Amino acid sequence: MRTVPALLAALFLACAPAAWGQQRIVAVVNDEIISAHDVETRSVLTMVTAGIGNNPDIRKRIAPQVLRALIDERIQLQEARRSGVTVTDKDVADAIDRIERNNRMRSGDLEKALAQAGVSIPALQAQIRALISWQKLVSRKLRPQVQISEDEVT
Repeated sequence: MRTVPALLAALFLACAPAAWGQQRIVAVVNDEIISAHDVETRSVLTMVTAGIGNNPDIRKRIAPQVLRALIDERIQLQEARRSGVTVTDKDVADAIDRIERNNRMRSGDLEKALAQAGVSIPALQAQIRALISWQKLVSRKLRPQVQISEDEVT
């Protein structure tokens, strides 16, 4: 009877290593996990948007900075959530539209170009969502403290 569980465990171990590499936990930010896949996906996005080559040596060199950026981003998102900041799908879509207009692209061209380069569109959307949420939080906290006098205006 013990051979069936042992056989299942061996089969699982034989089939799983490739998937484990991508699902390996590289950081925990409070209760949220950052996986090796998250770092890999963001690294590709970073390389493509920076116009640098997408190769294993560059990915290895930028991985620590990408991981640090993901950790900072998770902390910022958590703080924004605690403060009640929300970012809608429309906010993200509008930001992508602005990026396309600023780069003289037609609607949808950015996503097509990134998909052709092997960039995960959800990775782009997650990065944009984090940026917008942080901007909203900072604006909400700082705007009440900023007062411009009539003298400063003139």
